Amino acid sequence: MTVHAEGVLDTNIIVALNRYDPAELPETFLITAITLGELFYGQLCAAVRAAGRQPRPRSSDLMIAATAASNALPLYTANPDDFRACGGWAEIVAVHSKPNDL
Repeated sequence: MTVHAEGVLDTNIIVALNRYDPAELPETFLITAITLGELFYGQLCAAVRAAGRQPRPRSSDLMIAATAASNALPLYTANPDDFRACGGWAEIVAVHSKPNDL
C-alpha cells in the first residue's frame, strides 16, 4: 500500500476517522466541497427536525443552505420561510421581488 503526503478523504472516512489506522491515510487530509456540504446537511436536518419540521421535502433547500453555511456565506432567498430552522447555521437574507411593470 502506498501512503501519499496528501490526499482527499471521502465523507465516510471523515465521519468515522477514529476507526481508521493513521498509517493507511495520507499525512495531510483534504476534503471536497461536497463532503463539507454532506456534513453540514446532516446538522441542518437535525435542526429542522428539532424545529418540528421534516427535512425530506426540503432536501435541496438544505443542501443550498449547507453549502452557504459551510463557506460562511449568507444565503439570499425569496423564500425565507423555507429556511427558518436554518437560521442558526446560515445567515438567511430575505430578498423581495420587484412588482411587475406591465
